[in-house]
Amino acid sequence: MKRLQVSTLLSVLGLIVCLSAGGLVAFAGKGGKPGKGGVNPAAILTISDSFLPNQQLLFSDGKKEGRYVDWRLEGQDPDPCVWGWVKQGSLFMYTNRGGEYGIDCEEYYDPQEYRWYVVKFPAASGVCAELGLAGNPCEVEARRISSTPFPKKGEETGAAFMFYYNGISYRLESSGATSGSGDTRTVTNTTGTAQLLLISSRLKPQPVGSPFTFPFQFTVERIPQ
Repeated sequence: MKRLQVSTLLSVLGLIVCLSAGGLVAFAGKGGKPGKGGVNPAAILTISDSFLPNQQLLFSDGKKEGRYVDWRLEGQDPDPCVWGWVKQGSLFMYTNRGGEYGIDCEEYYDPQEYRWYVVKFPAASGVCAELGLAGNPCEVEARRISSTPFPKKGEETGAAFMFYYNGISYRLESSGATSGSGDTRTVTNTTGTAQLLLISSRLKPQPVGSPFTFPFQFTVERIPQ
């Protein structure tokens, strides 16, 4: 019953998709097709869990070969809580879009459907100690990735991985080299560093721990309008 109610609610809410970060608003018609106001092109994200075995610090939950498919994409085996698109070359990918509507995807959807990915921090970075997390490396479940995998110039692009911990917002800032062409691009980091930042509306972003090497690889497929 919950799933039916939520499905109906999301169908209505899907008409107005709002991204708080950046203030972008897009209007979607049935099935995510552009309405009169247009819609940001949807995207599919694939996190490469096999990249640099035992070294990569970005992990998917392992389901569906690491593919995170926007919920609007019919015929693409979409994920009910994944929301992602590419606009003007920039990627935004949420793995718990229900949170944007005040709906907890973890509560309303089966764990086999709910998608998540994990960012890991080496103990030497000091992040684990400052966050009070155990493990070497320690880890957090992240909720959003932003990047510019379709840069106009150059092959290097920024990449940010965001999460909430104890009610506080954090952003791990890194970068990677881009490869590929057309509507499919891959962002790879083998030796570059990352810095975790605490995000507050009252203060400038505050560094947490020290910069550390952050190997990762992910591929973005832009689905044109």
